[in-house]
Amino acid sequence: MARYTIGVRTGAGSTTLPLMSLYGMVSPPVRGILREVGMFNTTDVEVAVKLTRLSDLGTPGAGLIESPTDEEVAAASCAGYATHTGAPTLGVDLPYRALLGAVKGAGVIWTFGDQGLRVRPGKGIGILIAAGIGQALDAYMTWDE
Repeated sequence: MARYTIGVRTGAGSTTLPLMSLYGMVSPPVRGILREVGMFNTTDVEVAVKLTRLSDLGTPGAGLIESPTDEEVAAASCAGYATHTGAPTLGVDLPYRALLGAVKGAGVIWTFGDQGLRVRPGKGIGILIAAGIGQALDAYMTWDE
């Protein structure tokens, strides 16, 4: 199993526009296993964030570079995107929420244990604003395929 990471300084996002997302590919069907998500405040204003399953693509932002942790593996099949400009259909909220403090660099790193969080083909997982006004974050996601 290979491991990959994406990272970006996000746009502001919102409660409906993911700041960052990871999708499993439909053809051929590829399912990722999300292992870790980290996000850090870039301003002096607190911000509430959460993870949500995404039922479709909506209008994603720029595609991100999927970087393997081992240079000798195949290219990633899952795809990461920067801040969406059109809302995807939101699926089930995952139980991960955090309030990032009003300090630059305040952050959270979530890890998902032995089983990870499954990213189904054609579906995704995104970082969204849980409540209030969105703002830019430095964020990353790490997964296995």
